[in-house]
Amino acid sequence: MPRRARLDFPGAFQHVMTRGVAQQAIFADDKDREVFLKYLGDDLLAAKMRCYAWVLMTNHVHLLVRTASVGLPKVMQKLLTRYAVYYNHRHQRSGHLFQNRYKSILGEKETYFLALVRYIHLNPIAAGLAGDLDALARYPWSGHAGLVRGEAPAWQDVDFVLAQFGGEAGRARAGYLRFVAEGLEDARERGVVDAEAALGEAGSQAGQDAERRILGAGPFVERVLKETEGRDRRRAWLGKRLTPTEVIARAAQVAGVSVDDLKGNNKRAPVVRARCLACKWLVEDLGLHGVAVARLMGVTGPTVCRSAAEGRKVERALGVRLGIRES
Repeated sequence: MPRRARLDFPGAFQHVMTRGVAQQAIFADDKDREVFLKYLGDDLLAAKMRCYAWVLMTNHVHLLVRTASVGLPKVMQKLLTRYAVYYNHRHQRSGHLFQNRYKSILGEKETYFLALVRYIHLNPIAAGLAGDLDALARYPWSGHAGLVRGEAPAWQDVDFVLAQFGGEAGRARAGYLRFVAEGLEDARERGVVDAEAALGEAGSQAGQDAERRILGAGPFVERVLKETEGRDRRRAWLGKRLTPTEVIARAAQVAGVSVDDLKGNNKRAPVVRARCLACKWLVEDLGLHGVAVARLMGVTGPTVCRSAAEGRKVERALGVRLGIRES
């Protein structure tokens, strides 16, 4: 059975989980954890993606992020591939490190955001790695310490989380701690389980049909599914009518340059605009993988990611869409 497309769009709140294959450890020591966090931070900052909660356990990782113009699949593929290569080289092993694809659940901010922050940060207590909240505040491999002690990495958005508990920093931290304490006993009782079970059912047939990849009230679930289905239908429609070569030619025509100009690193402003449009249309409108687009365009993968993000701005500035020319 084919894999379902990821539910992902700019501004989406995503609870991301990834585990070691056969539940084996993915961190042998603190050096491994430091390297993983270094890669994570680099990739989040490059993608302008915000992270609100995170925890590194022995054999799995939880993140709560908000996606930006670079999609979550691209960020996670780069992160997990790079870390697996590092880990296998350092520990002289081969084969897969992570179990299948990472798992992601789309969450409705108003209903589930704070519950997910608490759930993620209480994982060390649920697993017995920290005995109480004082120990949790000293646990170095979780975003909780950054929220209560002000020692967060640059890629963790502490201010956004604390703002949910008030405007003044001291009171906000106290409110956050009270909120976490309210979930303490539940964490000790449940142990480490999937977030869906800890937070309850999404509460709608639509959510079940989406393999419970969405946490939210019925209207939120239905809206996300409708938007995702609309995007997928448009991709299929465009894919039947335009080849990638034709898309590149259309981008060049809109910007008033030749197709040959787009291949390589020509930095002239019209060429850059055409390249950004082509990358945006190929990645987001046709749904091509960034690696395939990089080969077509004769550029690197990171260039495709940056150009696709800028392509949205070019679309708005020129008043164009793929297949539709607007006045």
